[in-house]
Amino acid sequence: MSVGDVVKREIERTEEMATELNNVIFMGLYIGLNKILGEGARGLNAYVGREILRLMKETYGLNFDGCNDVQELLNRFTEVMINKLGFAREGQISHVDERTIVFRVVDPMDLPVIQRLKEENIKPVVYPLASAVISAIYEFTGKKAFIKDVSINDREVKVELKILD
Repeated sequence: MSVGDVVKREIERTEEMATELNNVIFMGLYIGLNKILGEGARGLNAYVGREILRLMKETYGLNFDGCNDVQELLNRFTEVMINKLGFAREGQISHVDERTIVFRVVDPMDLPVIQRLKEENIKPVVYPLASAVISAIYEFTGKKAFIKDVSINDREVKVELKILD
C-alpha cells in the first residue's frame, strides 16, 4: 500500500479560483442530473429552492416582512442575490403577468456552466436561484411554480417561470 503525497497550497485562494471550482462542481452536477434524471430532475427544484431560500433568509438577511405584492418580493430577492451574494453583474426578476415570471441575470457566476451545457445540447431543468424564487413565491402566495425555460444569449441567462393555478 502506498501513501499519496501531501500537497500544500502555495498560492492565495482568490474569488476567481473559488468561482471556477464551484462552476466545475456545478457542471458535473448539471450534466449528471440531466443525463440520469432528464426531465425528472425538475422534481429537485422545490427541495433545492427551499434550502437556498432558507439560507438567504438566515445568513444574508432576506426579509419579506411588510411585503404586500409579488413584485416587491421579487425585488427584495434580487437585491440580496445581486448585492449581498454578488451572483451577477445585474439582475431582474419581473412578474410579467399572472402566470409568468422572468428571471434575468447578466454575467452570472454560473455563466460558464450554462454556456457549457448549451455546447453539449443539454437544456437545464434545474437553475438553483430560480428554484429559490419558486420557493419564495410558494411561501408568499401558496402558489406552485416551475421552470419552463432556461436560455442564454451572449452573457445573459434568462429563466422563464410559470405559476400554476
